[in-house]
Amino acid sequence: MALISAGVYPLLQLCISLIGVTGWGVVGMIWHDRALIFINSVAVFIYTTGILKLLITSEVI
Repeated sequence: MALISAGVYPLLQLCISLIGVTGWGVVGMIWHDRALIFINSVAVFIYTTGILKLLITSEVI
């Protein structure tokens, strides 16, 4: 949390968060929990968009 608030390593933080919400999405699929699946699918989309935006604006890609 300290790194997120300080703005240090934003790409690393986004990737770690993406892994976490993807994991919870898998748990939602295993449990057949529509709420977990929906919320984490939206979060995966948001984090993926953020990662792509960060990579494109920093001219890494």
